[in-house]
Amino acid sequence: MMREMPELLLVDVRDLDEFEGEHIPGSLNISRGGLEFYIEEAVPDPARPLLLISRASARALLAARTLQSLGYTAVWVLEGGLEVWKDWGYPIERGA
Repeated sequence: MMREMPELLLVDVRDLDEFEGEHIPGSLNISRGGLEFYIEEAVPDPARPLLLISRASARALLAARTLQSLGYTAVWVLEGGLEVWKDWGYPIERGA
């Protein structure tokens, strides 16, 4: 998906302390709790493709519903979240 859509933005919806501990390189952190407040500034184009990430995908699913209610039209969730990403052996950044 990332290769096919270079404009795809990875949005990590975990809390900042979790994100700072480890995250996917190049991902943007907007916690689920602050999503409604910060998404329009961070992603002003509601048609921009977004891939949401959480630890195991529960928060990302809730965030996807929220984004869709705000008019975002191209929203996906990384099924299994960061845990699956790591299991697949994809890169992770550790630390802030």
